[in-house]
Amino acid sequence: MQNKVQNFQKDLDQISVMLKQQALLASRFDDALICSQLLGRLHFENISDSFCDDEFEEDIYKKWQTNLVDVWQKLPLSKNKGAWCHIITRTYGFGGHTRLFIELWKGISARQIKQSIIITDKDKGDLREILLNSESNVDVLSGGLARRCSDMFEIACGHDVVVLHIHPNDIGAALVARKLRLGGTKVLFVNHSDHTFSFGTGAADAVLEISATGWKTTQGRRKVLAQHFLGIPLYPNNHTVQNVTRNISGPILSVGNASKFHPMGDLNFAIFLEKLMKLVPNEVILIGPKTTDPWWKPLLNKYPSRLLIMGVQHPKIIKTAYQRAACYIDSFPMDGGTSFSEAIMSGLPCFGLNKSSAPGVSPAEALRCYNMNELIEEVVAYLKHGNYSKPIDIVKENIKKNFSTDVVVERLYQSSLNNGEPLPKYLHDLGTRGVGYFHTEKTDGFKVSIPRKIWWKLSFSSRVRMLIGIKAMDLSANSVKLLRRRIIFGL
Repeated sequence: MQNKVQNFQKDLDQISVMLKQQALLASRFDDALICSQLLGRLHFENISDSFCDDEFEEDIYKKWQTNLVDVWQKLPLSKNKGAWCHIITRTYGFGGHTRLFIELWKGISARQIKQSIIITDKDKGDLREILLNSESNVDVLSGGLARRCSDMFEIACGHDVVVLHIHPNDIGAALVARKLRLGGTKVLFVNHSDHTFSFGTGAADAVLEISATGWKTTQGRRKVLAQHFLGIPLYPNNHTVQNVTRNISGPILSVGNASKFHPMGDLNFAIFLEKLMKLVPNEVILIGPKTTDPWWKPLLNKYPSRLLIMGVQHPKIIKTAYQRAACYIDSFPMDGGTSFSEAIMSGLPCFGLNKSSAPGVSPAEALRCYNMNELIEEVVAYLKHGNYSKPIDIVKENIKKNFSTDVVVERLYQSSLNNGEPLPKYLHDLGTRGVGYFHTEKTDGFKVSIPRKIWWKLSFSSRVRMLIGIKAMDLSANSVKLLRRRIIFGL
């Protein structure tokens, strides 16, 4: 076991060093950006012990900063005066990432502040269509990575505040942020992927944390200028919680993308449901997972009429599911940071696991229990006898007070004025998760995950240098085979 872990780490370290070397040796800016993106994705996919690499980021910036077209003198001084610019890597039609941005955008817009939006990769959430009639400009970048960097800088240039909502591997946005900040722009980094490696944290005036996990990780493992607590807007300003009497014979509901239910060690949602469904007659509805994931097959075969796996759904469908469910169970091994709280505020009785490793996203963590047996007992007690002893009313009031859209947007605005808030003590105490929780998941197979996709964009000379370099690397046979395939075939 120990040898497997050591070999995994050795392979990960050597591939990381190779990508950094190739990025710094590159004769084309595009190649440097591609290698850097692959490096970021490598650390992200393997949940490495590295959470930033400011030294590397600074070296890349020093070498290539002149490739970011300097347009300061070309712009009228008043062009973007008082305006904000949001830089997002990719938008989505589901999950919390894009929803968080939209709530922040709405709140800043309500303050009569002009905003621009730059999407550096893909607009999968149709944000440009959603904001079509707003006063905000939405630019979706295209072309090579170097071209996108220069376009990004030219668009963002002159704004008073730039907010990064970027993916961990978006090195281009991180380099642009460095140049903007050195030119006097206030740069804020929303730490959405709070438990992973990320470019850009050291490029910002402040990292805005959305959870206790993120705060503690950044505090101990990232080089940053400042940390401010942001939180997630979980409660719309005009929303009223309906405390209705629930039909305990209705379906059991859980919402989360497929990866949140991926079994990790003893934490297996499918096995949990199998035990639970033996004890209660309720149907189960899962929104987000895929029926093709192998861990659901035995359960689907056993309960074909009681288990409905719906895949990703529109928020309106999810809202309807909340209204007819008997109760809500938070996803695990990966928690539903936003959906768990939304279910609570919909009026549903809610249950959750991982109290000893809670992320500290919201007051909802107080409803968690310690293990699957305890979770089963709590759900059965409610569905059979209507017994629910969790402090859900206190949790709701705390969410209303501290996590409404207005409150979170005010924190963002104050951060732009250097008046950031520290992590609240109660959230610090509720957030018990350590970095090892995620690392266990990724090293379970003891094989390094080597990212796919953009290898094919590398120049021929860069690929040749990499293939020659592999010969001098002490990698496992599996890593050598996979790395060669990525380099040669670009897959």
